[in-house]
Formats: sequence, C-alpha cells, structure tokens
Amino acid sequence: DLVLAERFGSQYVVLQPDDGPGRKLLATILVLQNKAKAAQDMLQPVLEQNPKDVAALNIMANALLLDDQADIGMVLYARIAQLQADWRFVPLRMEAELLTSTSAEETSQLTVPTQDSAANFPQTDILSILNHLAKKDFAHAIERAKHYQIKDFENLAPYRVLGRVYFAAGQFSQAKDAFEQALKRKPADPAANLSLAEMAIAAGDLGAARRHYKTILDGHPDDLTTLLQLSALEAKEENESAMVVWLNQAIQAHPAVLEPRLRLAGYYMTSGSADKVEPLFAKLTALQRRSPRVLEFTAQAHYLLAMGASEAGDQQQAKQELLEAIQRDAKHPLALLGLARIAKGEGDQRLFEHYVATLVELAPDAPDVLRLRALLAQSQGNDVEALVFSGRAFKSAPSTQTVLELTTLQKTAGRKEAARTTLQQWIKDHPKDVDARLFLANDLALENDSAGAQAQYLAVLQQAPGSITALNNLAWNLRLENPQQALEYIRRASNLVPDQPDLLDTLAVVESLNGDHKSAQITIQRALAARPGDPSMRYHEAMIAAARGDNAQAIAALEDLVKKEADQFPERVDAAALLQKLKG
Repeated sequence: DLVLAERFGSQYVVLQPDDGPGRKLLATILVLQNKAKAAQDMLQPVLEQNPKDVAALNIMANALLLDDQADIGMVLYARIAQLQADWRFVPLRMEAELLTSTSAEETSQLTVPTQDSAANFPQTDILSILNHLAKKDFAHAIERAKHYQIKDFENLAPYRVLGRVYFAAGQFSQAKDAFEQALKRKPADPAANLSLAEMAIAAGDLGAARRHYKTILDGHPDDLTTLLQLSALEAKEENESAMVVWLNQAIQAHPAVLEPRLRLAGYYMTSGSADKVEPLFAKLTALQRRSPRVLEFTAQAHYLLAMGASEAGDQQQAKQELLEAIQRDAKHPLALLGLARIAKGEGDQRLFEHYVATLVELAPDAPDVLRLRALLAQSQGNDVEALVFSGRAFKSAPSTQTVLELTTLQKTAGRKEAARTTLQQWIKDHPKDVDARLFLANDLALENDSAGAQAQYLAVLQQAPGSITALNNLAWNLRLENPQQALEYIRRASNLVPDQPDLLDTLAVVESLNGDHKSAQITIQRALAARPGDPSMRYHEAMIAAARGDNAQAIAALEDLVKKEADQFPERVDAAALLQKLKG
C-alpha cells in the first residue's frame, strides 16, 4: 500500500529530517506514486550533503524523467556513470526493496533487466543515447534521440534531449533548431531557454542570453537555475552588486536550497566579508550544514577571520577563530598550522605535538609542516633531526625564512661554520635579500667583526635606504670608531621614525659621544619616558650624566642599576666598571 507507506515514511522524515536513507526511501515511494516534484524536494538535502550519492542520484534521475525533464535526468545518469563506471540503473519498481535490503554499494552494482518503454519514463532510450555519446558515436545517438522524440512527441523533454545530443555532436545549428521547436510549444520553457542562453554566451552574445533569461523569468519568476545563471552573468561582467541581488533573490525564493548560499558565501570570502558566511547557513537543516562544501566554506571563513584578528593584534580572537575552523574541518591545514604555532608560542608542548602529528598525517612533506617538525625535534632535544627537517624545508621551498631557520638551527647545533657558509651562499645567490643581510650583519657584530657587519649594513642601505634597522645598527657599530658618521646615520633613522625608543636611545649615546651632552640628556629622557624600566637606557642616562660632569647623579643611578638588575642586564659589566671609575 503506497499511500500507507508514504504516510509512515513522511512521519519518519518529520522525526528524523537529517536521515539520508529515510529520505531516499520516501522519495522512491513518492516517485512510484508519480509525485515527482515532491520526490525531488525530498532528495535535495541528501544530494547537497553528498553530491556523489549514487543511489540518490538514480532516484532523482527517475523523478526527473517522470517530470518531463529527461534532458536533466540524462545529465544525472551521465554523472553516475562518471562516479561509478560499472553502474547500472535500477528501475523504479526495485528502488524501495533495494534501499531496505542492500547497501548503497550493492544497489549501485546491481544489473536489473527491464522492458520499461513507457513514453513518460524513457530510461531505456536515455541510457542508450548516453551509451552512444560515451563512445562518440554521434550518428547513432542522434538516431536514438529522434526515435525517442517520435515515441513521445507530446512532451518537451524529447526536443531538449535531441538539442543536447546535437550540441554534444558539434551540430550547433541543429541543436538551436531543436530547442527553438520546444519554445514554439512553450515559449517560457526554462530548459530550452537556458540551453539557448548557454549557446549565446559561448558565441559571445550576452544580450541574447539575457533575453532568454528574461523570457524564463516572465513565466517562472522564481526559477532557480535562471537566477543562478543571471548571477553568474553579472559576475562575468564584474557587476558584483547585481550579482548579489540575483543571489539574494534566489535565496528568498528557495530558502531551503544550498547552491545560491554557497555562491554568495564565495563572494563574501573574496570581498573581505568572511563574517557574513556563517549566518548564511544558520537556518539550514543539520544535514545540509554537514555538507562538505558548507563545512569547507565556514572553516575557511573562520580561518580568514583569524588572520584578520591576528593582523589587528588580537591573538586570543585569532586563536578562537582557528579553533572554530577546525571544529568544522578537523583537517583544515592552514588552521592547524596556525594553532600549532600558537601552541608553540604559548609553551603548550602537548598541544603543539598534537597539531604537528595531525599535520604530518595530512602532508608530511609540505614545507610549512617540515618547519614545524624541525621545531618539534629541537624542543625534544633532537638537534640532528631538527636539522634534517629544516634542511628538507629549505630544499623544497628555498626562501629567506627557511634559510634563516636553517642557519639558526645549524648554529644551535654547534655548526657555526656551516651556518655561515649557508647564509653567505644564499646572499651570493640573492644579493638583494635585505633580511638575510641584516641577519648576517647581526651575527658578525655579535662576533665583534665590525668591518664585516658594517659592510652588510651598507649593502642593505643600497637596496633599502630607509631601513631603520640598518641605519640604527650601523650608527651603533660606528659610534666609537666614527661618531660623526654615526650621528648622520642615526639622525636619518630618527627623522623617519621620530618617537621610536630604541632610535632615541642610540641617538642620545651618539650625541653624547659627539660632545652634545645637553641634547643627549634631552633625548635619553624622551626614550625613558616611553620605556622607563629599560636597564640599558638607564645605564646610558648615567653615562651621559657622567659625561656632563654630574658624577653624583651618575653614581646614584649606577649603584641602583647594578644592585637591582644583577645578571639580567647585558651591559652590567660596563656599568660596574664605570661605577668603579667614577668612585675612584
């Protein structure tokens, strides 16, 4: 009793709306009762959640054939054949039994002979046409399509099918004639108009395409495919506001359909409005929200929001957005990379290891994953393994970042000569790499190679005359050797960034070394106003006071500094020596 079966099936779907097998079973019952449109609506969430569900595609194709949409049903059958080469269609009368007694895999592989030749259910004709098209046997495909047209001349589907076959065969004039024959019988027919619009776009006649879309909407104001095609046409012409209007109209007319929401989500993602993505899907069914495409969009949206929060300096919000991203897609690589770096920065070794392990499962040889693996090995005390991973990362993705990470690990592992060789070779091959030169210059300065450091800073200034780091460090490096030249460099830097404390600190010391102790005193006070607890700046203040002849102030400052800062202050030895000198 199909009526009773429909009643019980409908009650079940009301209670379990997100159960795919239940929806497929009820859709089959609806098709068997010729309720084709209701069956299509029942299957829509199933296919949105899993577009590769062969059983659902088969039932939907059957429903379309019953609904005088054999041309679209033919497309679905072709999609099934692509997904599963050994697929054989299942006749309607077998659907319910198969759904309740066999798995989807078994269902899709069954070969059930049929003699069904009813005009409104032309499975045999459609599949024969598809078989010929797959073999590029266009002559027989056309012959079979014409045979189908003769069998079912009352409906429009045969004209549309014939048009599609001609189109596939490259016979565009005959295809156009077939679609226009359908329009003579029903001028607003969506399928025929859409096909002609597609041909017009291919020929570059967007005006003709718009006329076909308008004809459809005059008779079918809410036709989903037409609204989507119009939005795509506006996007093609870079008319984004009109595109959004059409998509919103599609959403309003079809609130339970996923596709227009996905397209609008894609626009939001690329236009800097990632915060609008999640609300688009909030009112859909749980089955639709679990769709891989929805999860992909929402996960990526949260990732983009995390990047925005990070750029704004809100690291906590960035972390929360990344966690939201992996809730929707547990294997979102970029979100996992971000969370791994955050865990490393927060010192959470357990989480850091967890995220790295997940990334290794996904992409063990990706450069960013190799970099994290190097950090993990280093944190576990395995310098050799860290070097191996860092070397592989540099080899697969040579960049400033990977070469600096490699040389840093080489130095940590006690391979200073190898690190120097690696970096110098990189600079030789990339002479305009400012960051690499600054890194080398700093390394040389730490080893008291003043001449080598100066050469690198000067090379940086040739490429980047406004490099604050190069100007400041060069001034500091030259302060004793050539204080007048040092003053020129630090003034250039402080003019570019007037209130930067580190620059003011260097400027004050260099001014004092040039004998301008009054200016030096004013400058160091400006630096300390921005960073009052900085021990280096307090030491430099004492130096300047001593140079001015105010030994009492200098001694008081130095005694307090040496006593409180202990070994945390890198210039403590110098401060103690100055204190002893001042005390005599």
